Amino acid sequence: MAAAALERAGKKLGHEIKVETQGSMGMRNELTPQEIADADIVVFASDMAVSVERFKAKSIHTVGVAQAVRDSVKVLQEALVAAGK
Repeated sequence: MAAAALERAGKKLGHEIKVETQGSMGMRNELTPQEIADADIVVFASDMAVSVERFKAKSIHTVGVAQAVRDSVKVLQEALVAAGK
């Protein structure tokens, strides 16, 4: 649900967004090293610890899943502001 909400918010705000999910079924839609390098921001919507090693050079914004579902536009706006975008 968070992935879909963030994708809708990205479109609404006019930004290209790709969502990688990690769950009980494993990783889906895994971001490539090039996609990570090209990203302006990285948003983690998770209620569990997530490995951020692949994203260490990026501006990272972390929120809970419920917040990403409930306020996805606000989450992306805050992430953009925090990254100076």
